[in-house]
Amino acid sequence: MSGYEVRNYAQGDGLHTEQIQGGATVARYQLVYVDATGRWVEADADAVATMPVLGLATQPIVLGQKGRVLIQGFANYNVWTWAPGGILYADTVTGDLTQVAPAGAGDVIQEVGVAISATLIYFDGAGLGRSGSGGTFLGDVDIFGTLTVDTINEHTLNAGVTIEGVILENGGITIPTLTATRVPFAGVGGLLEDDADMTFITDTLTVTNVDITNTLTVDTINEYTADAGVTVEGVLMENSAFTINSENQAGEILEPVTLPIGDGHMIRVRYTGFAPDRCVQWIYDLTNTTWHGVELL
Repeated sequence: MSGYEVRNYAQGDGLHTEQIQGGATVARYQLVYVDATGRWVEADADAVATMPVLGLATQPIVLGQKGRVLIQGFANYNVWTWAPGGILYADTVTGDLTQVAPAGAGDVIQEVGVAISATLIYFDGAGLGRSGSGGTFLGDVDIFGTLTVDTINEHTLNAGVTIEGVILENGGITIPTLTATRVPFAGVGGLLEDDADMTFITDTLTVTNVDITNTLTVDTINEYTADAGVTVEGVLMENSAFTINSENQAGEILEPVTLPIGDGHMIRVRYTGFAPDRCVQWIYDLTNTTWHGVELL
């Protein structure tokens, strides 16, 4: 390597630390991470809990004692047989290096170095493993602050990306708490929810109850339940006819009358309870689409 002299091959050459105790016995040239007690333990890419790699032990570390750990730099070990130029990863075999990225469920892929020759490597656990295409995690990752990113792509083909239970896939959004065909709306706190009383299938919106505080403007109103007709303010309209229930002064319903709508059709409604009783004859004018009422004595 022109312009760079690697000194002390066996102990590594670069940034070291001897300030951290071993949380277990660590063999020489094993990858280590800092555990929850703040001590060195051999790393294992099988799970996030035993990662990420921060150093390479260049001397054996005894439980409870401080040891020499390479943080960034070069190391040489004459039993290594690396492919020069190949990326080095943390292995799923505890403490080991590998040039094959882990691929099991829950495995963590962390780049920790590059092979310079069969026996010489450049190691940079914290830096290399979090730059470029490195730092790929197959398991869980806890981010305690804010994740700032331009693009998030699915890792497993056709699985989409799930964020707080919401599945984003192929330009669509799936919310498991919502029911298919129901119309979502903003509920309490602005959270999306739905109700069985409001559905949309193909081109039809079905709503069980609608409160309209002003004017309903519509071209056609069809019955929802077969043979039930449409009732507007007590007037039942069904099969081109309508039924009127007349009431007396006391509010008692008299005999209902049903008739088709046609020119000259008439209805007589007798109001009782008056002195004297009155009878009103209503005649429908098809031309002017109006009813004319004449009181009959």
